[in-house]
Amino acid sequence: MLEHAPGDGAGHPKLAPLLADSGETTAAIESFQLAARGQIEQGFDDRAIGVYVQAVGYFPEQFGLWEAIAELHLKAGRGADALRAFLDAREELRTPADRPVAMLCLSRALELEAGSSLDKKSPRLAHTLDLAALCGKEGQRERADQLLEDLANVEPGALRQVRWAQFKLSPTPRHLWRWLFPRSDDE
Repeated sequence: MLEHAPGDGAGHPKLAPLLADSGETTAAIESFQLAARGQIEQGFDDRAIGVYVQAVGYFPEQFGLWEAIAELHLKAGRGADALRAFLDAREELRTPADRPVAMLCLSRALELEAGSSLDKKSPRLAHTLDLAALCGKEGQRERADQLLEDLANVEPGALRQVRWAQFKLSPTPRHLWRWLFPRSDDE
């Protein structure tokens, strides 16, 4: 089908899962994208989201698929659903090989959460701490440190979580002291 009518979107919703099941990753992803594009061209953005959701079921490590879901939600004015797409991606991406994509998804989620509160039970705080931990595991210490330092002006209960994350990233006497006696003005 791809050889005879590669742009024909009608058959791709059925073909893409077959290609994915047979291990033809590149062709399957291309087919999912053509199927979604066909739905978008017909004005069915929610159906396109459904196609992409099916695609990430097969290929959760493909950031572009998650991003397409989020972009379609944003286009429809559903910011919370776009955020949920990136957070769902993070939940799927738990292996060390998945860290770079998980970091991209968390970064995009934090962009969508910009301006939300940063208290002890804040999802934004938890997502920032998660991203900092992933950065540390990926050898991006400076980025992790910066993310955590940017949280230094949170409420005292949340600051304790930040200081603990700093200590785990770099277990020095200074970070231990800052965790034991957290203050936003400590240096």
